[in-house]
Amino acid sequence: MKVLVIGVHMDDAECLTGTMAQLIDKGAEVTYLNIKHYQHYKGNNPIADAQSMRGAELIGAKKIILDYNIDKYYRTNGQSIRDTEQVIRDINPDIIFIMHPEDNHIEHVECAHTPREAIFAAAVDGYIPNEIYSYATGPKQSMCYFEPDIYIDVEEKLDDIKKVLITHMHVDHVKS
Repeated sequence: MKVLVIGVHMDDAECLTGTMAQLIDKGAEVTYLNIKHYQHYKGNNPIADAQSMRGAELIGAKKIILDYNIDKYYRTNGQSIRDTEQVIRDINPDIIFIMHPEDNHIEHVECAHTPREAIFAAAVDGYIPNEIYSYATGPKQSMCYFEPDIYIDVEEKLDDIKKVLITHMHVDHVKS
């Protein structure tokens, strides 16, 4: 089984670390896709990229980072849709997780639209995931609009979650 998790910020997809670690333990190939922009990181930040890549590696996932030099806010645009569509074609995932389209963070909302358009475009040529889920990034972001249909107990993966999240907090965790 192939799983694709799409987020805009370098730590968004990691909200699903416990679930992804469980799927990896069961043999799934998990790929995180970040559709990020430079503005959020005040310029291209290879250290943040390396931290994020390392976090994915810690649980056995892959990570793809698409960078866009956008002046203000992330926006759904033709290039990000085409690039995301190509990732979907290359991976041909069985399951895709996208950000919830109702959120208090405009970049999360916009990032929910990009994969939706890319999924529709890839489906024209038969690249159709079996399942698509949306996820929330936290109580102050989308939880006020989001009532999950599924709850997954990830308590057994708390050590993995901690290791991954720490990689996003400390620059000194990046190995050269």
